[in-house]
Formats: sequence, C-alpha cells, structure tokens
Amino acid sequence: MKYNKLPVALKNYDKLCDMINHTHRIIGQFKIQERFMSLFKVSEALYSTRIEGTQTTIESFYEESINEIKNVNNRELKNYIESLDLCKSLLKSLPISTRLFKKVHESLLTGDVRGKDCTPGEYRKTQNWIGPDKDIKHATFIPPSPDKINEYLSNLEKYINDDSVVTDNYDELVKCAIIHAQFETIHPFLDGNGRVGRILIPAYIYSKNITKNMDLYISPTLEAKKHKYYDLLNETRKGNWDGWIEYFLDCIINQTVKNIDRIDEFEALLNKGARIVTKKYSSDTYLIYSTFFRKPVCTLNDICKLTNFNYDKVRRAVQKLVKEKLIYKDDKLRNSKYYCYDVIDIIKKI
Repeated sequence: MKYNKLPVALKNYDKLCDMINHTHRIIGQFKIQERFMSLFKVSEALYSTRIEGTQTTIESFYEESINEIKNVNNRELKNYIESLDLCKSLLKSLPISTRLFKKVHESLLTGDVRGKDCTPGEYRKTQNWIGPDKDIKHATFIPPSPDKINEYLSNLEKYINDDSVVTDNYDELVKCAIIHAQFETIHPFLDGNGRVGRILIPAYIYSKNITKNMDLYISPTLEAKKHKYYDLLNETRKGNWDGWIEYFLDCIINQTVKNIDRIDEFEALLNKGARIVTKKYSSDTYLIYSTFFRKPVCTLNDICKLTNFNYDKVRRAVQKLVKEKLIYKDDKLRNSKYYCYDVIDIIKKI
C-alpha cells in the first residue's frame, strides 16, 4: 500500500475558510481557570482512554486516587493525566518530535497497565494493524512496515517544525488535523498510538500559541462519534482529506462550546456555594468547599493536604457542608469519603 507523505493537497480548502475563522473565534472565547484545570484533564483522560477500551468512571477514579491506584483502568487515566503534564513540560525544551513522542509514550505505558509489554518509549519492530481481531486478513488498516517508520516520521517532523519545507500555507488548525491523522497512519508504536496522537492535538495548538495553556481537549466529542472518527481517518489514507478536516474542526467547535458552558456551570455552582457558606460560616469553610472543585471526592486527610488546615478545622467545616447538602458523606465510620456530586455531574457532560 502507498502512504501519503506531507504536505497533502486539499480539494476544497477555500470552502473551509469560514469554518476555520469561526473555530478560531470560539477558541478565543475559551479559557479554563487554573482552579478547574484538573477537572478538565480528568475528563479528557477518561474519554481518550475510553476510545481504546478503558472502562472506568469519574467516581471510581477519584475514589481510588485517594490512596494507591490498583485498578488497571484507573492507572491508565492517571498515566494519561501525567502524560499531558509531561508533554507540556517537554515543550519548554523540545519541539514536537521523535524524542517527545517516545517520552510521552513511555509515560502512558508506565507501571502495571495494558501495553506495558509493548516496548514503552520505543518504536515498533514488527508489523501491526487495526482490525476486529488478531488476524491481519481482517485488518481495516495496515500501517507502514517497521523499516518505513523513521522515513515517515522524519517527514512528519519536518512538516510540524520546518516552515521552509511546508508549501501548503494551511491554517494551523488544519495542519493540526493533518498531523493527528498522519501520526495515526504511521502508527509507530505497538500500542498507545491513539492516546499519543490525541495528546498531540492540544500540544500542537498550544505550541503555536493558539491557546495560552495546553487545554484544548476534544476527546469527549471524538469518543462520542468514534466510528465516524475511525472512518474519516481511514479516508485520509485513500487521499480523501477534506471530510476529515471538516469533521476535526467541527469537533473542536462543539467540544469547546461545551467546555465554555462547563466553565460557566462550575463558576455558577461555586458562587452558589459561596453565598450559602459565607452567609453562615467562616471564609475557611468556603475555602474547604472550593477544594471539591479540584478533587470532588475527598477524605478529611485529603482536604488537610489541599488546604494546609488542621484536621479538627477541616472536620468541623465538612460537617457544615454536609448539613447544607453541598457535599455528601459515604456510610463508613472511618476514613469516610465526601462527594460533591454537582461537580461530578458537570465533569461527566460531554
């Protein structure tokens, strides 16, 4: 099979210009406040790993994150979140390149997770494929052979980083769509290619200063339409790029609008709690309530760590929050967990 190298020719680029401009306007309206950032990372991790078959819930992840995470699905979420942070840190000193791909991949497959035996941080040396089972005869897509990986990745790196060799003059959002699709086509790792490729989306947009933080997450929408996602990626391998570009921009628009709404909901919920709490109680009680917008399932010890308040102060404040039905306690006598279900409900929205 013959694979595309970059750049590629789009048939109807001019027709996309209005959509591109609209996408930029929507992105310009979007900014996640730092106090809500961890919630969006968890959401991105949940839906990106779910595309690959990870099965867990927001509640399960937060419950386990209080102590040592043992469930393999929750470890995959934790690795994804840490890989997002690692990627942002790496961008301070590295371009989007082979070194970055390998470091992010190694982070994703660290520890006792599925794929741990698939040479984390190393490109594959055997042929892989995408299909419904382990028989290559049923493959829906067969990536380039291992001996071609460096050749295609070198071409991709030049497209990303060397403006002197890029002649298409496409908008950076369009290039981001092309880069993601091309990385998935090369499929350089034995496992984890989809997750690395989806981390590259906010990373590339951030690296081009389109966003001020690495926070343009669209995996919830990709997961909700994953069969369309897969189908249009396959179309790019036949040279049909325009439908994929339009779909990718549409995903950015839809998810960013939803994320803007989520931020408004978090703000409204926090302000509502502030009105209830500050009318009756101290400012410290409000600060303790606000920790549930960083971690919506907590123990008293968790809150002590997050606030640096002593245990008795936290215990008294949490009792007040339970009384006001802003948070809810489980039925354990010791090491009780406290849940802010309103925050969890907002995180779950896609």
